[in-house]
Amino acid sequence: MDEKTNKRNICFPKSLFLLFVTVFIFVEIVEMFPFGTTRCAADSSSGNIGGEKVRAAIVAGQFYPGSKEALLRELDSFYEQALLPKLDGNVRGIIVPHAGYVYSGQVAAYGYKLLDPKLKRFFILAANHTSGVPQFKFSLSDATHFETPLGKVRVSPIASELMKRDDAFQNIPRAQASHIIEVQLPFLQKRYGDFEIIPIVTGYFGKDDIERAAELIAPYIDSEAAIIV
Repeated sequence: MDEKTNKRNICFPKSLFLLFVTVFIFVEIVEMFPFGTTRCAADSSSGNIGGEKVRAAIVAGQFYPGSKEALLRELDSFYEQALLPKLDGNVRGIIVPHAGYVYSGQVAAYGYKLLDPKLKRFFILAANHTSGVPQFKFSLSDATHFETPLGKVRVSPIASELMKRDDAFQNIPRAQASHIIEVQLPFLQKRYGDFEIIPIVTGYFGKDDIERAAELIAPYIDSEAAIIV
């Protein structure tokens, strides 16, 4: 591998640390303002279907179109209008908005269109937006799938592996009952089709927790994986 190629391949443990710091700053800002919370009934957000535990779409028809046809039309429009410059290298990490598509869908499409087209696994990091949640550091879903009007998205076995390896990773159902991860999925479904996610909601944590989380996640970051914040 020559020097130029090596520079294109980001040292993921270090960049992952920087992304976690970004999320930490965002959490602190969210905690300062009441508009950063979402009130959802976590009990109604998932159900067992044929042996699968499916996290149902909560904000379809609110943050983005509720029908498959309308959602595909909107995504097609966003991607068509996302005209990108030529980049030197492959993008495997982005920071994108998570508001309703009418407000930020076009901006998000620019980010997703930048990603390497060969990706198969996505670590999605999201600051907790749900009120009334007990303190936690990192929440991972115990669902097998997340659902949107475009179908079901697999949750990677990596999620359960992380929870077994360190108690900083927990299943906090109410933390997973927000829109913030769900609204990212249709962009990925339209672009990639077959892929899996590791949905991580962040809570209260310090520098040591960030470093430990980065250490645990880094081995899973390969050429087929990306980080989305």
